[in-house]
Amino acid sequence: LGLALHGVGEPARARDALEVAVERSRESTPTYCGAWALASLALACGDEARGRELLAEGEALLARGSVSHNHLEFRMQAAEFLLEARDWVGVARHAEALALYTRDEPLPWAEVVIARARALAAARGGARRGHDAALRDALARVQAAGFVALEPRLLQALARAG
Repeated sequence: LGLALHGVGEPARARDALEVAVERSRESTPTYCGAWALASLALACGDEARGRELLAEGEALLARGSVSHNHLEFRMQAAEFLLEARDWVGVARHAEALALYTRDEPLPWAEVVIARARALAAARGGARRGHDAALRDALARVQAAGFVALEPRLLQALARAG
């Protein structure tokens, strides 16, 4: 619910729902959905320092042992948060962590997320020239997968780079 509210532009309601999700996961299911909830709240909280603290807590849960969907969703949400923060090294680090996690069992969904994060990090969100091909490839993958929510940053980066 929190991610849906965030996606439709209701940040206050999104934060409220995600605060509840994080508290519930801390109390009863930290390794089942905790990391995912923490990264989602980081993305929606609107506070970079707090967001980074939430990501650190989520990474600790992943290291402790979490259900696999946490590794997938956490890395995508963390990369989104770090794209907002213009932390290109962090974005690339989460793309690589997701690639490492899925290397023995590649997932098409993860491949799309990884290609996009890598392209945006390398192009510095479109501020660095010479990365048009990677950005276009990532956009093609996103569009082929129908992952509409991941298109805008790529389109913006291509407009800035071009």
